[in-house]
Amino acid sequence: AITNNGGPARLLRNDLPGPEAWIGLRLLEASGMRDALGAVVTLDRLGAASLTRRVATDGSYLSARDPRLLFGLRGAAAGAELRVRWPSGRAESFPVPPLGRYSTLREGTGRPLATPAE
Repeated sequence: AITNNGGPARLLRNDLPGPEAWIGLRLLEASGMRDALGAVVTLDRLGAASLTRRVATDGSYLSARDPRLLFGLRGAAAGAELRVRWPSGRAESFPVPPLGRYSTLREGTGRPLATPAE
């Protein structure tokens, strides 16, 4: 649903010819109590371009959005891997969770990755 200042409300629909695979993620800080705002997730796929998303609730003036991330996949995610750079600077790798539903990733529960020197 979209509303514009002084304009009509609009409802947009995304009608696709068939079901497509997707991955939904919620990222939490190590405490498990707060969304990991600012975390960057990269989905590395075999034979396809990598996809990157940033956890955020901002959008535009007087707006907010769901902090969960959504990756649309055109085809299977076999051999894919998720890399997360947390706001703390820690970097981790996670296996791809089940498709077609939202999963939660918590900082400190993935496989550590080397972080570049700053």
